[in-house]
Amino acid sequence: MLEHDRRSDCNHMIQPDLDYEATTEVRLMLSRLGRTEDLQLSPAGQLLAITGFCSNRIIVFKLHMEASDGSPKIRISDYVQFTSPALSEPHGIAFFDEYTMAVANRTGKVAFFRIPPMGEKQKSYDLKPMHVLGGNVFNKIHSPGSLDTYKTSAGWYCLLICNNYAHVVTEAEVRINGAFSVRKHRTLLSKGLEIPDGICVSASQQWIVISNHVPGTLLVYKNTPDLGCSSDPVAELHGMDCPHGVHFTDQDQKIIVVDSADPTLCVYACGMDGWHGNYQPCKVMQVLDQETFQLGRYNDEEGGPKGIDINETSRVLAMTCEHQPLAFYHLDNLLQLRDQPGILSGHPGGGDSA
Repeated sequence: MLEHDRRSDCNHMIQPDLDYEATTEVRLMLSRLGRTEDLQLSPAGQLLAITGFCSNRIIVFKLHMEASDGSPKIRISDYVQFTSPALSEPHGIAFFDEYTMAVANRTGKVAFFRIPPMGEKQKSYDLKPMHVLGGNVFNKIHSPGSLDTYKTSAGWYCLLICNNYAHVVTEAEVRINGAFSVRKHRTLLSKGLEIPDGICVSASQQWIVISNHVPGTLLVYKNTPDLGCSSDPVAELHGMDCPHGVHFTDQDQKIIVVDSADPTLCVYACGMDGWHGNYQPCKVMQVLDQETFQLGRYNDEEGGPKGIDINETSRVLAMTCEHQPLAFYHLDNLLQLRDQPGILSGHPGGGDSA
């Protein structure tokens, strides 16, 4: 808790520094989202999806990003939303392509959907999922929260699933081309996990990072063929209360994470040899003002930002939480690792050997 107190003493808030254009209908939809838990950009960066946790719906926005004089320009031109009998407190999203996504439901299973078309008069849909993954007698899906996916071969993807209250991460192979199928669901990681609440696979597919909610740490694993339930993390990141949304950036050498129990965002950095040992944040920023933070402070683990995602090409970070449903930041401004007003520096980016 000392780390929490230290970070909450930030004197300056880092405001969202990228505005966006949006239609009246889009802004109205954003204002009615309610509690959000995750936000994801599609692989081509043309779509942005946000979970409506309490309303059991997914909202997908049509997104346009382009660089202009060094400052990205963002426009949201359209949206669709969908409900489904398979949505039950949707908590996490993973895109496979611009047409297909998986949704993890905290009080349900993992459901797979084709995204409704944009540009039509109809904006709201009630969808039947393409498939629902509940696991099997040996590897059941239990309280799935966060997801990530990466391509393994033509048409095939590996889907990673945080089973929050089962304290395990499972994986499955998913084929989206041709006949849709899911196979080989198994437990991947379990040792030391206590409510895995966020997950990200690095762009190189070399690393996996998990937000470990109860101890307030991030665990980094080398994504090797022998990774399994008895595997230890190669690095452990400290300095948070309840880490939630997490993402690699800058050629896997930095990790950005937001804290659901604090109005802050942390940046961690490793050396050229990758992630090894123990780390403290090299930069900490307050990204919610105290009024917004207190609006969501229903308990000691809530109030802070929830979901983040990054468009590396446009250098944009998107963030969501209930009382600030969508905010954009210039990634390069967040990653400047020199001391600035309102930023508390921890240890340098390298990990120690303890």
